[in-house]
Amino acid sequence: MSTSSIIVRKIAYVRGGYKALIALFGAGILSGFAFTFSNDFGISCWVCMHFMTFIISLSHSRKFIQAALCTSLQFLISIAGIISAVYILTSGNFSNWLASISGTGSYQAWYYNSPKSYYIYNLDYPVLIAQGVPCLIYIIKIFIEHGNFKSINRYGIPAFVNMVSCCAANEYKIMSGGFLREPAVMILFITIVFEILYYINLNLNDRIHKYIFITIEAAFILLLTFAVSRRTFSDNYAYSSELGGMINKKIYQELKDAADFTNRGNIFATYASAQEVFNDTFQPSGTDYIIHVLGDKARTDYLDSFMNKNFKYAVTINPSYTQWEYWIQRANWFFYRELYRNWHKVYENSYEIYWERNNNIKTADIISGNININIVDIDSSTKKLQIQTLGNYDGIADVLLDYSIESTNDFSSKVMIRKCLQVQDREDKSGKLSFYTSNYLKDKSQEYIPVSIFDGQGEIILSSNPAENTLLKINSASCKVIFKFSTVSP
Repeated sequence: MSTSSIIVRKIAYVRGGYKALIALFGAGILSGFAFTFSNDFGISCWVCMHFMTFIISLSHSRKFIQAALCTSLQFLISIAGIISAVYILTSGNFSNWLASISGTGSYQAWYYNSPKSYYIYNLDYPVLIAQGVPCLIYIIKIFIEHGNFKSINRYGIPAFVNMVSCCAANEYKIMSGGFLREPAVMILFITIVFEILYYINLNLNDRIHKYIFITIEAAFILLLTFAVSRRTFSDNYAYSSELGGMINKKIYQELKDAADFTNRGNIFATYASAQEVFNDTFQPSGTDYIIHVLGDKARTDYLDSFMNKNFKYAVTINPSYTQWEYWIQRANWFFYRELYRNWHKVYENSYEIYWERNNNIKTADIISGNININIVDIDSSTKKLQIQTLGNYDGIADVLLDYSIESTNDFSSKVMIRKCLQVQDREDKSGKLSFYTSNYLKDKSQEYIPVSIFDGQGEIILSSNPAENTLLKINSASCKVIFKFSTVSP
């Protein structure tokens, strides 16, 4: 008899028959499909389903080995579920999915201008405690009742949903440094309300039940009526048949004018939005926002699409609409350096700027030659890069930077999970440092970065993070081109 068949028989015996094996198979396939949903909640569902299977199996058998066997079997089945889900959802493009999910995960660790989690202990402790306590209580209840069907329904469901949202919040905190508390808070709130109503249902008579729920229902209707009554529009709004709803009149007119200017043709917008609806077209690269182009392969594909697809206009956000465009430019310089080199502005409105390819008549306004770079050591983790040119013009220097970040041998570096480089551009002309003129890079790379030039000079600060456990090494820095613009900084 094979080892696998012995394991299956043991699980069936301990769990109470082959119906349990069917349940394990179903849970494994379901968890595999859940895995493909997203990098946060999808993976959290997958992890928590295995953990709940282990808890329920252990509460049944009271034997660790048997519970581990059940969980291991579900894990193996879930792998088949993941592969099946990916092949179904991507029409067989498993390698593209794998590249996308790994690229997104790796870039989320450093790409965004959010706080970073550099150590394994940088968890979201308020969420961990607030949801961990009720989860622990529910698990104890399941153990007390030996994981019977009733206890799984009563305690397993609220334990699972709280566990998933808690896991996702902490995964998000560890991976990207940001906070994902809204789902966790909402689920915890619903859990508390559910427990209160459950207590009322157990301890009050039918007549009191009736009055309480009539009051709740009336309050809900009043709130809904109030929300609907507040859904009014001023004279500044007009109905858009293209969008199927109300929109600001000024924006509506700008969308129509831009549609006429582009002859409702294909456009390549870094932020695909309402204009694509008016033009009845899609973003040619297949990625809606440039900030979602995460991963080396994704960047290569995006740039290839930009350089090779058949469209007449490129579209970027107008910096006067939102200062985020300054960060978008810095964080995605791989795209903007090609835009500035080969395209020129031809049209703009309050929201977007439209660009057309250069030709023999119109070429990029470029400064080259006589560009000097000096690197100044501030400390072991911080360097200053200075650029000096002949002339007093404003622009953006296209700097090729080769660098690496090394770890120190301190004790805390042993629990460090990531390193990254922060690039802070110089003060703008108002004398203020801006959040939007700062961006992050991976811990080791050779790539082009933008440096703002004012009156022929530029300066950036390069800092390795976390500063107390890293050493920054600049191998080389060079600049051959400066793109001249009248406005390059907020």
